[in-house]
Amino acid sequence: MQLMKYSPLAVLVAGLMTSGNLMAGEWHTVTARATAADGYEVRASQYRIVTVSTDFLAALKGGERRLTLPLPDGKEVTFSLQPYDLLPADLAAKYPDILAFKGYNEAAPGETGRFDLGPQGFHAMFSH
Repeated sequence: MQLMKYSPLAVLVAGLMTSGNLMAGEWHTVTARATAADGYEVRASQYRIVTVSTDFLAALKGGERRLTLPLPDGKEVTFSLQPYDLLPADLAAKYPDILAFKGYNEAAPGETGRFDLGPQGFHAMFSH
């Protein structure tokens, strides 16, 4: 997995979701630091790599639009999400399993991010 180099904070997730308000308690830390030798190229000032059960993110596919994510310092943040047309219409029709969202921190709306869910798992890049 690779993050964009300008991301000030990032959370990587390999997995999928389940319930109403998708809570951070379902996430489990893989490592607080990773290197290219570990298979990760991360260029963020703070990050934490986490996993979640394979059915946890299914609620995003089902229309859930609130997502609580873990932060590198152990705290959590809740984002309100909106679907985002990342792919051109013909590619979106060809790959319906790829979903993209833009969102904002409910406690601090100036903090925004981009989120995607697809065959490679879930990815989030956001400022906090």
